[in-house]
Amino acid sequence: MAVHSNSIPFLLILALVASGSQGANILGLFTSLSPSHLVIQMSMAKILAESGHNVTVVTALKPPLLHPAVNHIQVTLDEADGKSFGALVADMAKRDTSNAVISMLVAMGSLTSAFGKMADVLRHQKVKDLYEHTDNHFDLVIWEASMVKDQPDPLPENIEDFLNSASSDDGAIFLSLGSNVKAEHIKSDTVQKMFNVISKLKQKVIWKWDNLENTPGKSENILYAKWLPQDDILAHPKIRLFITHAGKGGVTEAQYHGKPMLALPVFGDQPGNAAALVTQGFGLSLSLLTLEEQSFRDNIHEILENPKYNRAVKAFSSLYRDRPLSARQTLLYWVDYVIRHHGAAHLQSPVY
Repeated sequence: MAVHSNSIPFLLILALVASGSQGANILGLFTSLSPSHLVIQMSMAKILAESGHNVTVVTALKPPLLHPAVNHIQVTLDEADGKSFGALVADMAKRDTSNAVISMLVAMGSLTSAFGKMADVLRHQKVKDLYEHTDNHFDLVIWEASMVKDQPDPLPENIEDFLNSASSDDGAIFLSLGSNVKAEHIKSDTVQKMFNVISKLKQKVIWKWDNLENTPGKSENILYAKWLPQDDILAHPKIRLFITHAGKGGVTEAQYHGKPMLALPVFGDQPGNAAALVTQGFGLSLSLLTLEEQSFRDNIHEILENPKYNRAVKAFSSLYRDRPLSARQTLLYWVDYVIRHHGAAHLQSPVY
């Protein structure tokens, strides 16, 4: 049972000029076009700022949360760029994902323009001013990052009340297909099939849905929300199942919190992530494109009623959490270590 490399914070260091780590000037280049990635990255910026570092972050998107001690620079994308990225996701959501390798290659090709937009952010004058101005000095530059929080934050009151209203025996289900897949990207008949099954379950269901004016349907056991604190919800003891698109972040958080999964992969690395979690015994996987009510219902009941999935992922969670430092401590240790050792050239891969 292998612990994945992203079980500790991942940092890609681009530049270092430093002699000490106390109150260092740190620049985060968080140019991802995925809102869920940005949430994690901004939580890391918050930790660094609260630890006494001077943190500046550059983003393409507006962060949902921004710590007052973090200096934020946003290079706003054109409206056309946003629509173009949405169209790319919509196109990939219609493709067959049965072959994980082909799906990943297709996604890499399709997202070339998106990667170009991320590079454009770094070439923007706002960003160039940061390193061309002689008065600016950064001890550490971080490009992209990932981590899992040690302790969940308090849930919004309506979500906490909804989960607490679930029975102890039946619990609750969390359904989220990520921040990039929108309601209009999923076939209407597929959405109807999902609703027909979910609305008849004994469990309470939190369903991430971005168009609250046009939900799949009304049911007392379903709570719809446009944006949800995924990691904090997965930490709740009433959650029995995570129905997910199998993005790396969500799978990692579910593994950390010991929650079995039903994967509905859409594009990119998701089919591969889904296949891996099935192999490890953490859940099952279905095709969103060919989803049928019976198979969807059967897979949900299989995971909820067969204890082997819960046992497997909880065993992994126990290994995952057994470490000498918390995720927060690990982040701070390695940031300080790299700064103290002037880039830690002895740890750098020759690939870079």
